[in-house]
Amino acid sequence: MDSTPIPPHWALQNFTYTPLDRPKREIRLLTLLPKTHPSGPGSCLLKTYPINAAPSFLALSYTWGDPKSISPLKLNDQLVLIPLNLYLAQMHLRHQSEELILWADALCINQTDDEEKSWQVAMMGDVYRAADQVIVWLGPGISDSVLAVKMAENIGRLVEAYNAACARSEGATITLDSINVNNIGLEIPPHMAKRFLVWIATNRYDRLQALPVEAWFHMLNLDWWRRVWVVQEIALSRNAVFVWGHFRISRVHLALALSKLFIYRLKLEAEPNESVKKLNLNAKIEQLVHVDGRALLMCGLPEEVGSSCLLTLLTSVNSRRGTSMTSCFDDRDRVFALLGMAYDREALGLTPDYSKTCEQIYIETAASILQSGQTYILSLTRCDGMRKNLPSWVPDWSAPGVHTLQYLEIKGDGVGPAYKACGDSELAVRCDTIRGTISLRGVYIESIESIGDVLNSTYRKPANMAQQFNYCRSLYKYFTNGNTEDVNVIAKTIVADQLYATEWYRKADENLAIPYKQILSSASLESLTRIENTTLLDSCKRYLKTVGQISDRRRPFICGDGEVGIGPDSLLVGDLIYVICGVELPYVFRRGEDSKLRLVGEAYISGIMDAEIWQDEPYIEKFEVH
Repeated sequence: MDSTPIPPHWALQNFTYTPLDRPKREIRLLTLLPKTHPSGPGSCLLKTYPINAAPSFLALSYTWGDPKSISPLKLNDQLVLIPLNLYLAQMHLRHQSEELILWADALCINQTDDEEKSWQVAMMGDVYRAADQVIVWLGPGISDSVLAVKMAENIGRLVEAYNAACARSEGATITLDSINVNNIGLEIPPHMAKRFLVWIATNRYDRLQALPVEAWFHMLNLDWWRRVWVVQEIALSRNAVFVWGHFRISRVHLALALSKLFIYRLKLEAEPNESVKKLNLNAKIEQLVHVDGRALLMCGLPEEVGSSCLLTLLTSVNSRRGTSMTSCFDDRDRVFALLGMAYDREALGLTPDYSKTCEQIYIETAASILQSGQTYILSLTRCDGMRKNLPSWVPDWSAPGVHTLQYLEIKGDGVGPAYKACGDSELAVRCDTIRGTISLRGVYIESIESIGDVLNSTYRKPANMAQQFNYCRSLYKYFTNGNTEDVNVIAKTIVADQLYATEWYRKADENLAIPYKQILSSASLESLTRIENTTLLDSCKRYLKTVGQISDRRRPFICGDGEVGIGPDSLLVGDLIYVICGVELPYVFRRGEDSKLRLVGEAYISGIMDAEIWQDEPYIEKFEVH
C-alpha cells in the first residue's frame, strides 16, 4: 500500500463510498466478476463486511506505480480511474467463469478520507492475517519471467528436499543419490537437478552459466521489493504466492532459493570463481548481492513477526548503512507500515494518524521509543541530510541509514556489543513533543580540541584493505601528535575496542596492540601479507576488516584533556562530549549561535567506556536538547 495525498485522477472522483462502521470493524471487499459476465469483462462490485464475518478473500500486495499511468474500471456500475498496475493485476487474476473476492487498498479504502484511512490502516495487519492467501503482484512480466521464476522454483524445491533429507538423517551422513528428485514437481532434467544438489550441498558449481543471474536481478529489482508497505503485507500473510506475468512461485520456495543464492554469493566473495570472471558476470552478481539481501529479508520476515520491537523494524527495514532499503509516496508510512508487526505497538501508544505531519509523527515516535528506555535511538540521528523541521534527537527515517557502534538484535530488543559509560546510573528523560525538546541528566566530559581525517569520506563504497592499512598508520601519527603514545589505547580506539568473529564483540582475549604493532612495523600492505606467522597475519587481516567497518565514515578526535576517540564525520572543533545517565555510549553535542544544545552523534572515547568516570562521584547536570 502507498498511503499518499492522492493525485486527483486517483481519488475516484466519480465514486461515492458508503461510510464504514468503525465499532463493527468493517472493511470493503472487491468482487471481480468473471470475464464472461454480461456487465463486461472488467466489472467489479465493492461490498462492506465486518472483518470477522467476511467471506473468504485474497489480499493483493502490489505497487501503485507511476501516478500518471491509469486505466478505467467499472466499479458498482460506475466508471472510475485506477492505477494501471492494479488494473493489470485484477484483470490477470480474474477468473473466466467464477467470481473472485479481493482486498486491494486503492479501492477498498477511501483514500481521500484521512479519518477513515487512519483507522483502516491500523486494521491492515488484521486484513492480511484474515486473507486466505496474499497475492504478490510483481507485474505483467517480461521475456525473462519464465526463466527467473521457474529456475527459482526448482532450486527452492531442491533445497527443501535436501533439508528434509538432512532432517531425516538426524546427523548421519547422507548421499545425494538417496534424495528422490522425481516426485517434487521439478521442471528441469534429472542431470541438471543432480548438479544443483551438489551445489546446494557443497557450494561447488561448475555450470555458473546455467544460473539465470540477469533474469533474477531483473525480478528482484522490480519496484515491489522497495515499497515499505509490502513488508507488513508479506510478513503477516498465512500463505503467500508471488506472481510475475503468467508465472507463480510460493514464498517458501522463493525464500529457500534466495537463501542459497545469498550463501553462494558469500563463497564467491571469499573465493572468486574463475567462471564468474570468464563469463563477465562480476557486475551482475555484485548487483544481485544488494537486491538478493533485500528480497531475502522480505521473504524471511514472517518468522520475525511478533518478536521484534518497532525500533528494530524501523532500523532493519527502512535503512541500511548509507542507503534506504524502502520507498513510499508518503514518508509517514515509514512508521505506519511497520506498527502492525511490532510487539510493543500498544505499549508505545502509537496509531496511524494522517491528520498529523510527517515531522509530528517522527517526533512522537522517537519520544515514545526513548521514554520506553530504548536509548539506542539516539545513535540513529544525524546532523546533516535530515528534514529541516526535525529536532536533532529525532531520526529521519526517510534519510540514508546511519552506521552505529552497536546493533539491535533482529529478534527481541537487545543491543550489542556492550559498553557501560553510564555505569549504574539510571535514565531520566522528559520529552516535549510540542517544543521538540528532551530534558536529560548527565556528566559533561570535555570539548573536542582537534579533529582528524575520515576514512572513505566519499560515501560511495567501503574502503579496501590498502586504504584501511594506510589509515591505521596515519591515525597513529595523528594521535601521538596529541601526546597519546599508548599503542594499545590507539589500537582499541580505532576499532572502538571491537573485533569481528562470528559476531561483534568487545574486549577480545587477544591484545589488539599485537596486530596493530605489526601493521605499524610493515612498510606496505604487500610486506604485511608476506609475514610467515599465519596466525598473526590472520589477526592483522581481521583487525583491518574491523577498521573498515568501525572507522569507516567516522572522524578521529582529541579532547582537551588528551583523551582520544572517534565520532561522527560531521564533528567540529569545540563540540561537547557528555555521558548521559542510563545511556551506554557517550554522545557529542553542539551549542549553536542561539545557545541551544543539539545532538551530533555517538562516540567512542578512550578511558570512559566502562564506567571509569563514576569512580569519583562526578557532577550530574540537567540539560535540554533541541
